[in-house]
Amino acid sequence: MTTVMKPITVAALCPISEKAQHIVADIGDIETVRALAASPHLCGSVASRLAHSSDVTTSVRALPKSDDVAHAARLVSHGGVKAPHAAQNPKLSPLLLEDSARRAADPVALRALLNPSLTEDVRRSVLTPQRAQELVDVALTAGGDVIRGYELVLANQWMLETPTDWSLSIRRGLTTLAQMTSEQYEAIRKAGYSSWDSFRSHPCRTGTNTEVLSTTALVTIGSSATDMVAIARPDLTLDDAVRMCAQGRRLPEPHVVARVVAIFGPTAFSQETQRHPRYGFSATAHRAAAWACPAVAYASETPLSLYNECARSVRTLGDDRTAWEMFSLLSTSMVGDLADLAQASSVLAS
Repeated sequence: MTTVMKPITVAALCPISEKAQHIVADIGDIETVRALAASPHLCGSVASRLAHSSDVTTSVRALPKSDDVAHAARLVSHGGVKAPHAAQNPKLSPLLLEDSARRAADPVALRALLNPSLTEDVRRSVLTPQRAQELVDVALTAGGDVIRGYELVLANQWMLETPTDWSLSIRRGLTTLAQMTSEQYEAIRKAGYSSWDSFRSHPCRTGTNTEVLSTTALVTIGSSATDMVAIARPDLTLDDAVRMCAQGRRLPEPHVVARVVAIFGPTAFSQETQRHPRYGFSATAHRAAAWACPAVAYASETPLSLYNECARSVRTLGDDRTAWEMFSLLSTSMVGDLADLAQASSVLAS
């Protein structure tokens, strides 16, 4: 059964100012603060507050963006359930990340190897084929291994230099790299990876020149490699993303889902944007994508209409704490247009 979130909780996922985020962190209940911590728009100063939360879900979601580097570093050094999440923080020192990549428990080492602040020479020395397989092939579901393989490859694209050295999950990850050559493609195919639609549509096989195609054309090809090219372009629209994820012959890969949600919010996968009978993604892909982007967890709970209403409403509320408090209170008990409610909240606050 789909649960519709409270407007204030949806608002926490919207692009709101740093001051407004602090207000929501102060006045929101636990579910609202958890949503704020998962927001792709979370600011570093707010993340620093939430990273110290006694609620573990809130804390681990906020740690990767926290400005409190000393706190994140302590958690990484001491280990524990929060350490892998803290190890994602790109503000950590390369020396700490190197130590984590070489010596920490596998979940922490993997996150350190995904961290953009770790130097490539360390990555190359740590990531032998055996070690990479130990880090990736660990999940209870195939989707869990797949997302780890994709993310490890995207953070370590030099792995494409020797495509057949790696395990199946990592070879699958390599197929999302648009720079793959026809020789590398053939090597992966012969190593036992040829049945997936996304791989068969790779531009090196079809002869597609991605540089001359529009973003709208790229999203219709059906390859995660061209999906990633489109995602990197500044002119990608929500309509493009919907088309990209509505290919009738295949479902979107979890790393693509994670990045679409990071750009457009969880409403990119709401019921109201599902304009094709094969649009959406499996429960396994949903969980896998949430490993890379926590906001994916809200994809089935955030109707596009409610999100858009909240996004308009918060612009009216601005950074007025009293208006936010009134909106939070009134929106739980009143039925009507949220924009009107936000306007009323602002008037009452003045």
